[in-house]
This record gives sequence, C-alpha cells and structure tokens, in this order.
Amino acid sequence: RIVVTGGTGVIGRPLVEELLAADYQVTLLSRNPAVNKIIADAVSVEQWEAENIGDWLRVVDGAHAVLNLAGEKLFGET
Repeated sequence: RIVVTGGTGVIGRPLVEELLAADYQVTLLSRNPAVNKIIADAVSVEQWEAENIGDWLRVVDGAHAVLNLAGEKLFGET
C-alpha cells in the first residue's frame, strides 16, 4: 500500500495512475473531501490536515511508502 498526498496534482495524478497500473493499493490523503469525485475508483481517499494529528495516521501505519507531493500548484489552477 502506497499513501500519497498531492495525488491529484500535475505530478501526483500520473504517478497514481502508474502505481495503480503496477497493482499497488493507493490511498490519497486529501484536504478536499470532494477529491474522490475526480480520482479513480480504485483509489481510497482519506481526509487529512497535516497540521493536526487525527484518524489519518492509521492510514500511514503499515504503508510501504508515503509520498508527499502536497504543496503549491505549479501551473495555476488544476
């Protein structure tokens, strides 16, 4: 299982698609709960706030990797 923040961005979206194609289980941590409407059904989405410890920590526990791609947008609105 791979956990990804920023999985709907310019870099994150194609990376998530590649991980799914390689048969990884992917979980996105997202600040936006509506993100599950724009990402593949094969991806699970958990709401998170990086500044606050919460239920999202259980998603990270036992993951093979955590990829942090969250940050400012590179090319304006996406």
